[in-house]
Amino acid sequence: MTNDSTDARDLNKLAVRIGLPEFSIRPECEDDLEAAALALRRAWFERAHKAADATLKSPCAGTTVPMPGGDTVRFGYERDLDVSMLEERGALDHPTPDGWTSSRVLCRSGQSTLSCLLHLVTSTTVPAVPLTLHHAGRYFESKGLVNLWP
Repeated sequence: MTNDSTDARDLNKLAVRIGLPEFSIRPECEDDLEAAALALRRAWFERAHKAADATLKSPCAGTTVPMPGGDTVRFGYERDLDVSMLEERGALDHPTPDGWTSSRVLCRSGQSTLSCLLHLVTSTTVPAVPLTLHHAGRYFESKGLVNLWP
């Protein structure tokens, strides 16, 4: 038995296990294996993302979202999140080493995090060369924030 036939058998076992029909994979055909693996990956991601895709990415405050394990989470827009849980967990999740002191900055959103980082980068020292920043994102607020810096 070749590796290709073992791979084909494994891909088909996985496909059937998640409810897909078996793939038609010709012996020794690398393209068929690649296509089957990609189809399996897409199907897996579709199932894995199903719980998150059922709600808006910026839902109204108070929206309750069912999780795959059966629990529910009150999910609202990220700026509405209560950071007290993170504040309480911070020292437990990332303890300060003996003899050290620690300061933490928690941000309620990606936008506030980006703003903090840009303030830090532009205020700590004068760079030897002008700071250059390229924003490759598409979120309009991020672009507007980046445009505030010379």
